[in-house]
Amino acid sequence: MWNSALREGITESNLNDYSSPALFFLDVSPLKKSDWHDGNISTLVSSYVKYRNEVRKLHEDIKCKHHKYLCMAQLWLTKEKLADNIISQCPVLPRVPEGLAFHNANEKQLLDAAGALAKQRYLDGNNAPCSDAPANLEREYQKRTSSVADAFYEIDHYLIQSAINSLPKNDYKFISSKKHKIIPSGY
Repeated sequence: MWNSALREGITESNLNDYSSPALFFLDVSPLKKSDWHDGNISTLVSSYVKYRNEVRKLHEDIKCKHHKYLCMAQLWLTKEKLADNIISQCPVLPRVPEGLAFHNANEKQLLDAAGALAKQRYLDGNNAPCSDAPANLEREYQKRTSSVADAFYEIDHYLIQSAINSLPKNDYKFISSKKHKIIPSGY
């Protein structure tokens, strides 16, 4: 119904269909009624349709940013798991140096040892396990961590605004008062 009102507009013939929800919203809304209603029902309905459109846009923006955050969070791995993931994609790992190889080790044991050694060297920041791997594991890890943080930052102000809007009036007045200063406390 409201999507239709946004697309096609509201005519006099269907104004009554929209007036009840608009009046109900006006009655339960914490917004100032004088900003919404000048006694003319068409003004009220028009204002409510504009309000719903703004809320819809806001909802879409939050939904898009939340989806981006979830995608970034799913790509994030601990540094150790990131190293495992990168090493698993290496076509060939450097062989274990002769002095470090187990005596009488079979091929699987040598491959496992090569993987463990490559991982430890990569975690220590010494060298990439193969040419396809990012040269610096720490930089790759920080890049992924920053991507998650940046995606969260985009939705964080909505969360803060929601929390502020849900405060009791006295708390909100105190926080937003110019007379009061909020300063960090030291422990």
